[in-house]
Amino acid sequence: MENAKQRVLEGYARDVIRHKAWQLIGKYGFTLDDYDDLQQEMMLDLLRRIGRYDPDKAGLNTFVSRIVDRKISNLIRHQRQEKRDYRLQVLPLDAQVEDQ
Repeated sequence: MENAKQRVLEGYARDVIRHKAWQLIGKYGFTLDDYDDLQQEMMLDLLRRIGRYDPDKAGLNTFVSRIVDRKISNLIRHQRQEKRDYRLQVLPLDAQVEDQ
């Protein structure tokens, strides 16, 4: 079983993570500079959770896909939190703000 996990992590998981990280670039405030960090975050999360894999519940590729998708959801949620929201306009401290 350990060989199967290792092959998945070296092949399928790596490919899925690269693809998913690339899909995030340009969305939700992620830039090309974030590409390697996104891959690293997803792989680290997968490595932390791979011990919970139960072959009676799902195939290994399915498990990998679900873990990666869940991590992406958390990354997007984290990115869009109000205090980090990339969509918020930043004004200089000395800018005049008009009352409405």
